Amino acid sequence: MKKITLLLAITLAGSTAFAQSERLVLFEEFTQASCPPCASTNPSLNAMLNAHPSEVVSIKYQTDWPGSDVMNVHNPAQVDTRVAYYSVTGVPGGELDGGVGFSGQPANMNYGDIAARYSTPSPFTIDVDFHLSATLDTLYGHAMIRCTEAVPGGVNVAHMVVIERNIYFTSANPPGTNGELEFEGVMKRMLPSDAGTPVASNWAIGDSMELNYAWKLANVYDINQLGLVVFIQNNTNKEVYQAGYMKPQMTNNAGVLDISGLAAIQCTPDVTPSVVLHNYAISDLTSVDINYYFDSNAPTVYNWTGTLAPDADVTITLPTLTPGTGSHVFHASTSNPNAGTDQDTHNDAEQRNTTIYSSNVTSPVSADFLAVAFPPAGFAVENVDGDSYTWARSAYGHNGAGSAKMNFYSAADGTIDNLYAPKFDFSNAIAGAQLTFEVAHAPYSSAYNDRIQVNVSSNCGATWTNVYDKAGSVLATTAATTSAYNPTAAQWRLETVSLDQFIGASELLVQFKGMSAYGNNAYIDNINITDGTVSVPVTLFNSGIELYPNPARNEAYLNANLAKASDLQVTLLNSIGAVVKTFAFESVTNQILKLDLTGLAKGTYVVNITSGSDVFNTRLNITE
Repeated sequence: MKKITLLLAITLAGSTAFAQSERLVLFEEFTQASCPPCASTNPSLNAMLNAHPSEVVSIKYQTDWPGSDVMNVHNPAQVDTRVAYYSVTGVPGGELDGGVGFSGQPANMNYGDIAARYSTPSPFTIDVDFHLSATLDTLYGHAMIRCTEAVPGGVNVAHMVVIERNIYFTSANPPGTNGELEFEGVMKRMLPSDAGTPVASNWAIGDSMELNYAWKLANVYDINQLGLVVFIQNNTNKEVYQAGYMKPQMTNNAGVLDISGLAAIQCTPDVTPSVVLHNYAISDLTSVDINYYFDSNAPTVYNWTGTLAPDADVTITLPTLTPGTGSHVFHASTSNPNAGTDQDTHNDAEQRNTTIYSSNVTSPVSADFLAVAFPPAGFAVENVDGDSYTWARSAYGHNGAGSAKMNFYSAADGTIDNLYAPKFDFSNAIAGAQLTFEVAHAPYSSAYNDRIQVNVSSNCGATWTNVYDKAGSVLATTAATTSAYNPTAAQWRLETVSLDQFIGASELLVQFKGMSAYGNNAYIDNINITDGTVSVPVTLFNSGIELYPNPARNEAYLNANLAKASDLQVTLLNSIGAVVKTFAFESVTNQILKLDLTGLAKGTYVVNITSGSDVFNTRLNITE
């Protein structure tokens, strides 16, 4: 690194010529390529930061713990200085304007924190620019800091920071072990050093300061991604008074920012997708090709022309498509911006999953998750936040090797993900229609209340009715643990939810909503949905007991096919929890057991079946 010049020019101008300045907020994150929570936090965090480029700029410091990180190896000493400056003890961690706007786990920061700080005027303006040498081996940075409101004291350092805006890795050559392959705003060098440039303690309106530094490039992945951030900071309380930023100087860089018009579930055969086109370059975008297609079909090209300013978006509605019933992936990407070469192709493409429900399945609906394919046929998954964690198949099941898992252990606080059952018809449903499923969950501690809801819609997701909602200790089926939770066979609980309120609906959707509090994992297994007209066998004790028929009249049966002789105790409870019938069966192996229901009134009963410490609960509907 070579210092070119440092010019301090203090000039006084009339106060009437100046006023408080609009702020550019600075967010500093401490993260790491082998930190699992960082991998779950960063996608949604970066999306929020990127959505407000005129309000906030970020610098990311890649630490040397808890594991390996090749980006830290490039400049560990300057990262350590910022870690010590903020007394950082865990990653991911973040400081918004030096901790004045926000301090702590970045997953807990929201746009409101940024907006509140952005709305506070700054006493400074900072103009930033840089250029590369003719040989492309040296970056020359320049900044002009001006005071627009008198500052009485304590402002004593200015920092110039070279960042690499986007760094991309491949799965064959990752930078760490947490699965992250894309990194934003990575600090490459602090100029002239990590101590920054000392400045005057007192500033009067019109005072100014000029910074000029140069850096011989080292360990840069892509010079097209280099940017420059300058900020002025109070070392006493660490408040950042103002930031300035010059983005990478790419003249051709367009991409698809988002896809809309495609819900996770669609109940009509035709879809009309829209894409949000973004101009990432420093010059106007006047033309670009948008390539779009479903699944592995050949792309169709939409030729867009117009004028899109730097950092601006435009929503483009594409022609209507008919992908057919079932699960599909819609792809959209850009090419040939301004009839030239795109200088960053990594931000060109987006994709969305959708499932087309053009017809109803026949009740009952069930899923045991034994098949490797996930989601099961007719089911759909919606990754609401677009992060790395959503509903996925797990090998830890109750009645076999398979279940649906929500990775609350790694998913950031506030992450929401949905699992949908197939659309079905309740036109002929009768009393006793119900949903049953088994759940397993261990809390991380009492402070982390992960939640699972079940919602039902009779209008293809336009509105939803909540029928089940459990969180924290109420959702839990075992004691808290700080290790990633995997359930044992004894740690499952049967949940039974009445669907009688939806009798007569011609189409129903059931949604399992997972809402993370960054606690511990939850699992769902053996989903069964019935309209009351068909008996759905319920398997007990990971063995072979079925209760039928359901609904029943004067008698019901337990079909037992057990691996070893077991004593069974069967208890029927009415709607207020009173015991109305009990049955005892000894040394049961392979036989059919009769339950005499004579004298019981019409209604819904809880059937409790126990064998030793194993307990199973289900519902039995009795008709006249």
